[in-house]
Amino acid sequence: MSAEQILINTKALIEDESHWCQYTFARASDGAKVPLSQTAAKFCVSGALSLAERIQLDYSQANRASYFLNRAAYDMFELDPVQVNDRRGHAAVMRMLDYAIEMAKAPIETEPIEIETPLEAPTEAETPAEPKVLVGV
Repeated sequence: MSAEQILINTKALIEDESHWCQYTFARASDGAKVPLSQTAAKFCVSGALSLAERIQLDYSQANRASYFLNRAAYDMFELDPVQVNDRRGHAAVMRMLDYAIEMAKAPIETEPIEIETPLEAPTEAETPAEPKVLVGV
């Protein structure tokens, strides 16, 4: 499962506001805090992401999904996803997920990155000149 699909599944779990919660990962239908599991009825964005990630076994894609969600939260609100969930509300969480999904659709860069690092000793032209000492002046 791709990072994009994990984020889509995350959004599907909490798109209906009655299945979304704040201040805890998961709640029962009566609003009581419960452990994060498929039997919970409501999830915060992080709880929904954790549940969506558990359904598949590709940890690299799960890590990418988490990265995109964190980046979306910071780019949009300069907060982490939990803070967006608890401080900004359901509509903000949905916009954040939409943005994360769009980022996940972008192709992965596969070209090597060139990094300029000196691997050799500096040449004579790059070496600073020795200071001249004047004696007997």
